[in-house]
Amino acid sequence: MGIKHTYRIVLLVFVSVINISCKSSDKAAKANADNLAYENLLALIENKAFQIDLQSAEPFNTLATAQVINDIMIPQTGNNASRININADAHKFIMINDKVKGSMPFFGEMRMGSGHYGNSDGGININDTPDKFRILPNEKKKRVVVKFNVQDLNTNSENYNVTLTAFPNGNAQMVFVSTHRTLIRYNGLLKPLEADIE
Repeated sequence: MGIKHTYRIVLLVFVSVINISCKSSDKAAKANADNLAYENLLALIENKAFQIDLQSAEPFNTLATAQVINDIMIPQTGNNASRININADAHKFIMINDKVKGSMPFFGEMRMGSGHYGNSDGGININDTPDKFRILPNEKKKRVVVKFNVQDLNTNSENYNVTLTAFPNGNAQMVFVSTHRTLIRYNGLLKPLEADIE
């Protein structure tokens, strides 16, 4: 073996060691950033002062409902019966102190009448202190789940079981299971409360 060959082997080993150490430091930096983002998310939710700007609704549809939505509504919007863009309508879910607020459109089937006679708003409207409020952090999966029950604003007979799942990147999903309607999921962006929201 010549000196050139030995020199090449030493250089190759040196470059490999540097490359491996750079990759492990990149992984450690990413893990630290992920942990910090998760801790910030958990603190935001535990402070109970956040909002979710809703971007889409994903109704659970029977075949009949899906056909109606696809035939009537969807050709003008480019959506489909499984995912409807609601971003332009500025719908929000708000948690402030111990109260939840929101007015969200509903796409799906009513199982029984909701609201009082003459009520034309078929959306999901809440403005109340939730029952059975629980924050369920999951550090391993880097997500925070919030579960609660809340009554509809327009009727005292309709209740919602709500599951909110939030992720460190700001994405959030909310599933509303109603006593009177098919379930629906909303997707949006979770962020601290805007200054003008009370």
